[in-house]
Amino acid sequence: MTSKFLIRIAFLVLLLYCIAIQILIAAPKASTLKKNNARYNYSNYNCSKYGLSLQAFDYAIKGLQQQISKGAITNPNTLTIADYSLPSNVNRLFVLNLNKQKVQLCTRVAHGQGSGGLYATQFSNVTDSHQSSLGVYKIGDTYIGQHGPSLILYGLQKGINDNAYNRNIVIHGSNYVSDAISGSNEATGRSWGCPAVSNSVITKLIKFVSKGTCFVAYAKAITKKYAI
Repeated sequence: MTSKFLIRIAFLVLLLYCIAIQILIAAPKASTLKKNNARYNYSNYNCSKYGLSLQAFDYAIKGLQQQISKGAITNPNTLTIADYSLPSNVNRLFVLNLNKQKVQLCTRVAHGQGSGGLYATQFSNVTDSHQSSLGVYKIGDTYIGQHGPSLILYGLQKGINDNAYNRNIVIHGSNYVSDAISGSNEATGRSWGCPAVSNSVITKLIKFVSKGTCFVAYAKAITKKYAI
């Protein structure tokens, strides 16, 4: 063998070695993959027991991950989901602790009076529509407003819910949302577009949900317009 040939072989071996090292550095550790998969695994939360569908869960997780990558969500350990596919007289607001992989809270939540009666079927980002807005939000500061303790919401999807702050869409307590309503045809009270909960629940909700966490409003008939 000539010296030039040996040099080429040595160079090729060195190149392959460097590529292998880069792959090993870039590849996530098995423990990290296992942890992330567990955090985002529907079955780990026993969601079906609480009435949270796989479709709503997957949509919310996808939205959360997308906004984390954009730097919009600064506290990724709690995820709140409102499933407007469900009627208003059942529990359809779910607070998930992603670290502990458990549903911390499951309760009623109102939709906007312009969105429908028992079921929410219409959604809008327009001021004075009195309709709920779907999509992914960041939860902001807690404040005391006309409805008492409330959580500011910032819509993160342009044209979908980014007018939420200007519309004063917040999570607040109310006397028209009640767990006592359980009749199959009896709708809970409706808001002017806010995801309102019972006055008896708002304080507990605020304890679980902190600034910088993610809130997602989902509906089963979600269209390409709301795709993440």
